[in-house]
Amino acid sequence: MGPVVLPLALLWSLVGAPAVPAQAPRPGGAPPDPIEHSRALSLRPLPALPSAAPPAERVVSERRLRLPETGQEVVIPAHTERRLSDTQVLVPPLAGFPTGGGPGVVHFPGGQRPPADLRQGP
Repeated sequence: MGPVVLPLALLWSLVGAPAVPAQAPRPGGAPPDPIEHSRALSLRPLPALPSAAPPAERVVSERRLRLPETGQEVVIPAHTERRLSDTQVLVPPLAGFPTGGGPGVVHFPGGQRPPADLRQGP
């Protein structure tokens, strides 16, 4: 039995033992635990995401306003406005409908204006 073990040991040393990944020992001399490694990876903080860009278009809900020249209250229907910059939006041509059944439709030209929550008019 002795003569068989020596050739096997020699063959084993020539072929090489199976590669074992090198693992850094933990404090206290114990080898690292795969469960603890997985836990540590899952608990590390995620990288911060960049802030989202503001939407290109915004829906403005129906508004009521009083016309200074006539004192008439008109309803401006809901519409979309396209963002041009932080302080300017592109407003489409709008039609205002009198609330008290007054004379016809009041037309407002479109163009660049401040955002709806910052302006007094349509």
